[in-house]
Parts: sequence; structure tokens; C-alpha cells
Amino acid sequence: MGSNVDKSAMETLLETYAKGKRESERERDFAGLALLARDYYSYLKPKEKERKDAKWFLEAVEAVKAEELPIFGGFAFPDYNKQKEAGEIPQKLSGTPLAESAARGQPSIDLLIENLVVKEWTKFPGEKLFGQIESGIRPYLKQAICKSDIGPDRLLDATPLSAAVPFVVNGLASAGMIAAGAAGGFWLPILAYVSLVILKSGVKEYCKDVTSGSRAS
Repeated sequence: MGSNVDKSAMETLLETYAKGKRESERERDFAGLALLARDYYSYLKPKEKERKDAKWFLEAVEAVKAEELPIFGGFAFPDYNKQKEAGEIPQKLSGTPLAESAARGQPSIDLLIENLVVKEWTKFPGEKLFGQIESGIRPYLKQAICKSDIGPDRLLDATPLSAAVPFVVNGLASAGMIAAGAAGGFWLPILAYVSLVILKSGVKEYCKDVTSGSRAS
């Protein structure tokens, strides 16, 4: 097994997240995931053939897109064409600054937290996207969270989140879902958001569901 995902990057990301909390945390988490995914999707889609490591992510985004597009048209996630025209996507989040920074080995959500838009068109697609990602990588999450040496009982005591989230992300690297070390750091913001939702929703209940098979796909 390679080295862990960079700890200092994780700590910085979580500190930024903590400073930005205002609205309902769950709504912020889903809205942030949607805007982050818009950025990453725009960056990765043109590189689809060469980025085999992005298959799980692109499939999750496109599943939500297929559901949203017939209903919302130009307003639909992840392209948000009408929102761009109306200036509802903050200028600092235009383009793909978050994915580009992560690709340079500097994963960060500073711009995202500072310019976060919590609206129906971000939080609801973000919730759907969380479900798609969780379902797609569930075997890895199960290994990282529920079948680890630490296990869900001790993970519940891992406070603050700056201790629990790195545990989950590094567990995903150990399970082989992402590369260990700097290469896996590209996915740090996305997986940190997914981990936050699971951790704050209740690890014991999550592991009970995925282990028993009662969690719907």
C-alpha cells in the first residue's frame, strides 16, 4: 500500500469547510457537492478516454443529468447553462478552477466555500448525486468504513471531522478505489464531501444498512 492521501491538504480543506458553515449543513453539503461536481465534470469529460480513474464519477454525474435534463432543460445539472447566462454561477467558480487546482496537486475548496450557492438547483441535484456516487462506490465505502480495523464504533468517536474524514478517504485508497498519495489527492474534495454526509448521517446506521443489504441502490 502506498502512502496516505496528503494530511495537510485534508486538514486545510476541512478547516475551510468549517469556517463556511451558515445554512443547514446538509443543504450546504449537497449544494457544495453539486457545484464541485459541475467543475470536475467539465474538466474530466473532454479527457474521458485517458482518465479511466474517472469512470465512476462521470457515470454518477451523467445519471443525474439524464434525470434532470428532460425536466429542467437549460437549467439542469451539471451544465447550468441558463444559470451561467443569468450570472447565477459566481464568476470565481466559472470554468474548472477546483479540478485544475487538484490536478496540480493542490486540492482545495476555498473558492467553493467562499462562493457557495445554496439553491434548489444545487442542493437537490447534489443530494441525487450523493446517492449515485454512494451506490457506485459502496463496496469500497463498506471496506473503508464498516470492515476496517477501526470499525464504525470507534469511528463515531473520531472527533473532530478532521480525524474521521481522512480515515475514510485513506480507507478508500487502501481498498484500491483511488491511488494512494498525491495521485489520489485529485479526488480529495469529492470524496471528502461524500464522507462528510455519511459521517454526519450516522456511521452505525449506514454500516448496518450496507452490511444487511437493506440500503437501496
